[in-house]
Parts: sequence; C-alpha cells; structure tokens
Amino acid sequence: MKFKRLAAILLALPLAAVIHADDYVVIHAGKLMQVPGKPVKSEQTIVIKDGVITAVADGYLTGEALDIAATDAAKVYNLRDYFVLPGLIDGHVHITDQLDAGAKLRRVELSHPA
Repeated sequence: MKFKRLAAILLALPLAAVIHADDYVVIHAGKLMQVPGKPVKSEQTIVIKDGVITAVADGYLTGEALDIAATDAAKVYNLRDYFVLPGLIDGHVHITDQLDAGAKLRRVELSHPA
C-alpha cells in the first residue's frame, strides 16, 4: 500500500509542475538515492521549480531556508518514511500491441494457425 501511495505522488509531480509552472514543489525524503552507485542519503530535501530539480539539500528544509519567497507557492510532500528514487521509467513497454479493442483477439488467432 505504501508503494502505491509513493508511486502516485511521484507520478503526480510532473503534472503539478505543469499546472502551476511558477510554483515550487518541495519533497522531504526519508532516504534518497541521488546518484546510482553512491551511498543512499537520509533526511533530504528536494526542490523542484518549473518541473526541474533545482536543489537537493541535507535535512528537512522549509521555504525560508531554501530562499523561496513568501509570494511563491510551495507544495510540500512529506515522504520522510519513504525511499525516493529519481526518474524510474518502465522502458519495456509494448505500446503498439494494444491499439484497438480487437488487438488481443487477433494476437490469439494469429498464434494458432487454422
């Protein structure tokens, strides 16, 4: 259940950045794999502006510590109990396999010669 919540939040981040391009997104990550092959860091703050990660800092920082002006909105995601990974994308997708409602039926029919 925790994984579904985390996945939903991470999938929503790009959408939030598109809808409110001038706003900040701040993520408080319990554990963060920032660079593959490097040690995992604990208690990290990730700052996203206009859909781009602009800062990663030690500790759980607030808008004041991050120099985010009071006029800029900041959506804060509390993921202190979660492990955060950057940009996991499923690169093994067969997008052309299901173009229409009959695609699965045709696949079965073609796999069994008459």
